[in-house]
Amino acid sequence: YKMADWKNDREAHYLIADELDTPLARAVLESPADGPTCQLRLLEGDGQELAKHEVLQLVPMSGSSPPLSGKVVRSRGRQIVLEKKGMPLAELRRNLRIPVAFHSFIYPLTGRWKGRRTILSEDISCGSIAFYCEEALEDGEELEVVVPVCSQPLILRAQVLRTRLTGGRVPLYACKFLELLPEEESMVREAVFGIQLKNRHLEA
Repeated sequence: YKMADWKNDREAHYLIADELDTPLARAVLESPADGPTCQLRLLEGDGQELAKHEVLQLVPMSGSSPPLSGKVVRSRGRQIVLEKKGMPLAELRRNLRIPVAFHSFIYPLTGRWKGRRTILSEDISCGSIAFYCEEALEDGEELEVVVPVCSQPLILRAQVLRTRLTGGRVPLYACKFLELLPEEESMVREAVFGIQLKNRHLEA
């Protein structure tokens, strides 16, 4: 694994979170992941602020990179060095749902209906989406949903898990994504974490 390879590899992108799974910043790993320490370049945030945390989690934006955990031992601008501490902590909960509203479309896969239907999203996670749809959908049916909040719009296969009626309003459908490709999962994860970070900065 050559240095030039991992330096330019998208898989070297990590999300940094605290012990409570709160996203703090994104970073690029600039050293091999298997040593006692690792060097990172922050894409936003401040190294001095990160150094105040006892333990940080490094969650890979791609599933093939290892999750890491540790403490900042050196900070200079947006360059930080993390000393690994024990076993890596659990990856951020895949099903942590982030409220986000966007208009989009769904397309049928199971043949009950044809054409396309308009939806309004309620929330999204790395493995699921919930949306409002005026037309009735059945639990268990499969469909394609256009997700426009990624770096490029994705058409993802999904299955309706359950329906919730909202007091006379349009029904809310909870769906899980099916058979995500690694590239698709990475793009959804990056979008979800980006929304988390944006919401956090707006609240600050």
